[in-house]
Amino acid sequence: MADGTKHGLDGRLIAHRQLLSLVVAALAETPQGAPIRAFLEERSVFQGGEEDPGVLPSGAHAIELALADELRLIAERSQGSAAGV
Repeated sequence: MADGTKHGLDGRLIAHRQLLSLVVAALAETPQGAPIRAFLEERSVFQGGEEDPGVLPSGAHAIELALADELRLIAERSQGSAAGV
């Protein structure tokens, strides 16, 4: 039975991130990797137009911030994997 707890979901997310980072790192060295690198670069920083960094994000913004953060983590990890870290 799948673990639907927060810890179970965190573990699944980490596993997906690790696997995806390895795939991105492998593809980054090929011509087909250029669109993937561009996608990660464009979307790893959320531009919400917020003036005050202390403002708590709304529901929609929270999702976009989490998405951008996850893409940033994948990009960073894939760069580390490509460098042999």
